[in-house]
Amino acid sequence: MNKTSNNNQIAIDVPTNLVYNKDMTNNNTTKKDIANTIAMDSGITQIQAAQLVQQTLDAIANALRDGGRIELRDFGVFECKTRKARIGRNPKTGASVSIPEKVVVGFKAGKKMEETIQKSPIGA
Repeated sequence: MNKTSNNNQIAIDVPTNLVYNKDMTNNNTTKKDIANTIAMDSGITQIQAAQLVQQTLDAIANALRDGGRIELRDFGVFECKTRKARIGRNPKTGASVSIPEKVVVGFKAGKKMEETIQKSPIGA
């Protein structure tokens, strides 16, 4: 895994050769599932893999917190965007409600990710 950093932008080359082992009866994937897959494929312990996954997620969250952009080549881009304040409606009463400005995290899938999803049973 190669990592380059430029100010608040981080670009990481994600290995695409990891085999994902998942119980297909459950559509939810957890950090533990990801850590177990990494442990099996790389020969490290599950605890080491779990720490690696957590450190990766912490690094992503910290970079986003600092206003950065995270580019994971072949996977996608995470970026913070500001939603403007607006007036909404309470669906029960119909009354106007002021909705404050807030920062949200956006994700745009990379080309290879899009292709992978489109080839899957979900995308077909």
